[in-house]
Amino acid sequence: MSSIFRIWMNRRSHQGSDEEWNDPSFLEAFMHSLMEKSINIRWAVENGKFTFRVSSIQELVAATEPFSLEGAAGLIQCPTLVCEAEADHFFAGQPQQLFQALNCPKTFMLFTAEEGAEEHCQFGALLYFNHRMLEWLDGVLNVRSEA
Repeated sequence: MSSIFRIWMNRRSHQGSDEEWNDPSFLEAFMHSLMEKSINIRWAVENGKFTFRVSSIQELVAATEPFSLEGAAGLIQCPTLVCEAEADHFFAGQPQQLFQALNCPKTFMLFTAEEGAEEHCQFGALLYFNHRMLEWLDGVLNVRSEA
């Protein structure tokens, strides 16, 4: 399980060296070239800068670096639902890594294209996602439905 930024960058076509990624001028130039080519990348970077209240890509990398469950996932004790969208373009494979690292009662749910829920955060099938997630939560909380 890596930081948010490193996961995202590993999905890109350019696999720069650690030395390159640690060079602020390389990082800024490379990311700006990607942002010029893709509105999705531009949105992700700008939204990240807004969310983390930073003004540069280097600050965004520094702000997101601590966001990882590596070393912490095994300490989680409550029942945990891990969801994966089969076509997730941001965090492919990460849910499975998290699921494997958990030692608590856990459930894995895969959302598929057949269900119309294959995109990141099940976008396009949020009602379906909510239904499955809330059914899981009802089971965990032992809520009985009145028929």
